[in-house]
Amino acid sequence: MLNKKMEKIMQDFIISLCVIVLFSQDCKAGIEINEDKHVDVFLRHLFTEGSSFLNFPVLDPFYSPETIEISNAIIPDYVNLLNVNLTRVHITGLSEFIIHKLSVMQDSFEIIFNFNLEFPEIRLEVGLYSLDGVDSESESIEGNGEIELETNDVTIEGNLTIGAHPNSDFIFLQDMSLNIDIGSNHLLMSGLNDELVTGEVDLTLILPLVKNQIFTLLDNKINQNIITSMELLD
Repeated sequence: MLNKKMEKIMQDFIISLCVIVLFSQDCKAGIEINEDKHVDVFLRHLFTEGSSFLNFPVLDPFYSPETIEISNAIIPDYVNLLNVNLTRVHITGLSEFIIHKLSVMQDSFEIIFNFNLEFPEIRLEVGLYSLDGVDSESESIEGNGEIELETNDVTIEGNLTIGAHPNSDFIFLQDMSLNIDIGSNHLLMSGLNDELVTGEVDLTLILPLVKNQIFTLLDNKINQNIITSMELLD
């Protein structure tokens, strides 16, 4: 069995989600939610205001003064090795999502989320990036400058599974499956091999890197949130 603290946290989490679902008046395994539903309002508020109790940060607008590092990355058929540092990352548009599907299920020590979200427009600015690597033809890749990226009609479909270890205070991101599709984009990237890159680019090449980064960030945040919640229960 789960210890008392973990059991209380899991129960409170499930109860909160069930209350939101009940208010949405769509009580079924796959929930079709319109923009005027309570769950939609709750999620937008969470994205724009955050939650001090859950230690959930403001995601829109998102700003990270800390450097985000991606090391030893590979893009099959294009890049054999890539190291990237992103500083002063600023993202807007994450709270303007449209929920096409959302379901939440509990199974023993697991909570399973299934979702389909659409983002009409997401804007990314990187105040300073640096990268180095080797392409598939063993030519060096270097870059140092700024990045501006605007994407339109981004859809994210997938599921998340959050698990808990029996008889412990540990909760973790057990599994994540994401399918990301981007309708169109416009990129401005300075200093890539001393050139300015501008226009529409094929972002499907970097989607595996994006998915890995999302997994890492979510896993760290879930662990941080559960530790904070247990401290509040002491």
